[in-house]
Amino acid sequence: MKLNTGSVVWLSFISTSSAHYVFSRLIINNGWTKDFIYVRPLSPLTGNASDWYHTLKPNEDPTSLTFRCGPNATISGSQTKTADVTAGDTVGFGVGEPHFQYGNFKYDVPRLYHPGPASAWLSKAPDDDLDAYTGDGDWFKILSVITRTNQSIPITSAVLAPFQAQWGTYLATSWNFTIPATTPPGKYLLRFEHILAGLKNGTGYGHNEQYYANCAQLNIVNDGEVGDPSPKVKLPGIYAKNQPEFMFDIWDKTKNVSDFQMPGPAVWQG
Repeated sequence: MKLNTGSVVWLSFISTSSAHYVFSRLIINNGWTKDFIYVRPLSPLTGNASDWYHTLKPNEDPTSLTFRCGPNATISGSQTKTADVTAGDTVGFGVGEPHFQYGNFKYDVPRLYHPGPASAWLSKAPDDDLDAYTGDGDWFKILSVITRTNQSIPITSAVLAPFQAQWGTYLATSWNFTIPATTPPGKYLLRFEHILAGLKNGTGYGHNEQYYANCAQLNIVNDGEVGDPSPKVKLPGIYAKNQPEFMFDIWDKTKNVSDFQMPGPAVWQG
């Protein structure tokens, strides 16, 4: 199936005190697919099939396999369909419909609940075998979002304005990006990542940085010019625990996000 150029990324949070969220739906030809059809399904790391709390709990260890595509998503390729797209197309992810129940959790209003940077990545499966591919090959970045863009939502709340003015994706209900036009053809994992920075402020409240990421399976078609994506990296491997760039108070209204330096490789423009 070919992705329509009007597709977008829908971002959502689960209505718990932790405000967890997953990127679980792919939008194809303007139609919303159900959760984890083209996005690799997750399963509890505890081995308890009903333990959805730990499945949806955000990852706080950027050196773990969970960092790559979510809990046990490195081994769920055979359970996932692959969507056909053409290099240059706009692609989208979706997260469960409002009030859609997943395990013991219910999604509330679709929204990217935390301030922080976002990015998208591609990794080509060796021999085009996505069923067996664990994502242990090379990855390259195709999107980085830090400050506001024309996709950022209008600032309508005086309380939230300082944070919306800083972070482009904050409280967004949609986001889109394109597959670079010269991407080599083949079977790929497409990964979307959002990061909540570590927090320590004067109130004494603190937490580790949190990494939200999920992967969809794509068959990228390209009959035109083909480029050489770079730089290439391994995931995990780009961040460390307590990554210095992510250790700041995300609720600091005076922070100048335009000075934020995103660690990791540069974006390949294609």
